[in-house]
Amino acid sequence: MVIKIIALVVLMGTLAGFNFVWAQGTGATIFFDVQPRTVDIQSPSVTIFFKVTIERDIFVVTCGSSGGNFEWEVYVKDESALLNPAFNTLVREGRQDIDLSLAIKEYKFDFADTLPLSESPRRELYGRINCAVGSEVTRSSLVPITQVTGTTSTPPPSRPGEPQIIPWGISNPLPFFNLGSVSKQPTNLIELILGVSNWLFNIAGSLIVILIIYAGVRFMISRGNPGEIQKARGILYWALVGFAVVAIGKGFIYLLEGVISGIF
Repeated sequence: MVIKIIALVVLMGTLAGFNFVWAQGTGATIFFDVQPRTVDIQSPSVTIFFKVTIERDIFVVTCGSSGGNFEWEVYVKDESALLNPAFNTLVREGRQDIDLSLAIKEYKFDFADTLPLSESPRRELYGRINCAVGSEVTRSSLVPITQVTGTTSTPPPSRPGEPQIIPWGISNPLPFFNLGSVSKQPTNLIELILGVSNWLFNIAGSLIVILIIYAGVRFMISRGNPGEIQKARGILYWALVGFAVVAIGKGFIYLLEGVISGIF
């Protein structure tokens, strides 16, 4: 299960263009990224995204008695490192205790910094994890950045969160009832009853049409079977009776409205 979770995280990061390194058997997974990738050669300011996932049981075995914590380091390589691979400049380092109560835990070491000045147009950064005694466990892939003249790469200052007002409400369905020739909000009991009755009448009308069609289909497939014909007639009969009841009921409502209004 643990291996499946780590594999899923690595796959998602790969699809997003991030840099993951999982040193099999060490219990450490590194996510490492640098933004922006193009910086001003006079002020190479970058933001480092450094996340380490520790699988406790495997990491403790890897580092032995020092497996209760680890060291993390960020290095930058210039073109001069091509001639001398050992020439790497330390950008930042730190030590982190491991929460031994959790089988898997993530540790983040994101920070913004200005790199040591260099005339090299191309530089590469990477992150590294060491056991507390100093032996290397794993390192990330190299993340290249380009240095150009006259490009200000300092990220814009962050803005604090601002309260947002989100309008919401529950719409009243009654304005959608057609009261006579105009759709409006009911203002009295009669208009409310008329609105509800119009809504029920529309539903009943649709159901009656469906029942009539269904009865016709039953007539066609009965093939002279008296029992099936009788069932089809019953469906048609009760559909028409239902329509008559709905129509009479609506007429009764209009009659009641006229009585109350003093027309009759």
